Amino acid sequence: MKQMSKYACVVGLKGESLMQKFDCPNCHSARSHIVQRQETMRIKDMDVDVKVKVAVCDKCGAEVFDPVLEEQNMCRAYNQYRRENGLLMPEEIKAIRKQYELNPATFSFLLGLDDDAISRFENGSLQSAAEDNLIRLSQDHGSFVELASFCKMRHQKRRVS
Repeated sequence: MKQMSKYACVVGLKGESLMQKFDCPNCHSARSHIVQRQETMRIKDMDVDVKVKVAVCDKCGAEVFDPVLEEQNMCRAYNQYRRENGLLMPEEIKAIRKQYELNPATFSFLLGLDDDAISRFENGSLQSAAEDNLIRLSQDHGSFVELASFCKMRHQKRRVS
């Protein structure tokens, strides 16, 4: 599954005024309209039902690919997957990080995650259940301090060896 861009998940869902017009692959008309329909999308190992928006040619009725709509649809599917699996939403992860006034790389480091993990999750990438649990655990200040201490200790041991 492709990684979601910040543009799609943060800005794109707010309105269609950002869309460009694309020519119909069948009749080459530049006029299209947006329709909404229910679709099942495969996210990881799970089928997720989600309302998607697609561009349809006004002249022949063919579906017209629009990358912005496609990104928005994937973002909706990822968010539905999160809801169905009890995972934190990107904005919730960001709020937890901000309570400690840390940048994403530092928060990732202190949790023992890849340097860019928190940034990716805040921008729409799906976290695993284990990563989600770790982030949830960090909401409690005492738990976060303990996690960060373990991580720092492991890091220092690696540097010495």
